[in-house]
Amino acid sequence: MISAPYLCILLLGGLLAAAIWAVAIWRVDAERADVLADEVVKNSNLAASHEERVSRSLQVFDLILLGMRDDYAMHGEVRDLNARLAAMHVDRTYVGIVSLLGPRGEVIATTAGGMTNNFADREYFKAHAADPTDRLLIGKPIQGRFTGKWLISLTRRLNKPDGSFAGVAFMALDPAYFATDYLKTDMGPRAAMALIGLDGITRVRRNSGKVSFGEDIRSSQLFKEVPKAA
Repeated sequence: MISAPYLCILLLGGLLAAAIWAVAIWRVDAERADVLADEVVKNSNLAASHEERVSRSLQVFDLILLGMRDDYAMHGEVRDLNARLAAMHVDRTYVGIVSLLGPRGEVIATTAGGMTNNFADREYFKAHAADPTDRLLIGKPIQGRFTGKWLISLTRRLNKPDGSFAGVAFMALDPAYFATDYLKTDMGPRAAMALIGLDGITRVRRNSGKVSFGEDIRSSQLFKEVPKAA
């Protein structure tokens, strides 16, 4: 039989070992919580930084559309849009075709010579024709009918003096523009970053180092969490 003193020593040793393990587990959990909290703060700051840049950029692009619309409304004639953009010192690196479309979807003026397509079937055109609200519409990434390249449409409604629909001011923006900061951001090999519309369509996404556009993530857990967040 084990004597009482030895039994006490064994019990104390067991309790001490249990206490050491408990402290170790608590420290691991605490350190893990601290790491997660740090990541949340870092990601929140990163998201806020990108949000500010995107918001500023969209305001600049919108001012270009508003300038073209005001010119058209004031002068009642179509000027050389390429010359107009040059006068506004617009950086054309990511800005593609810029056009004014008439009430039937016809091209009134464009920076792309020879373009005669009709755009009445485009989603943005139908949306502006049906809704008199004066707002900037940011389209889903699509392949341009004229260039075949990926683009995001930025559009504004044109109105006649009586407020009726007169057409659309259109700008094609390369979605890679929104990825420029993503490519500069130091991310891990399994990290992901995306700009997603409330329609559930990504405008741009970087995942595991690859950049893509136009994915539908409406069924993803991420998108289901959006309505719960502030």
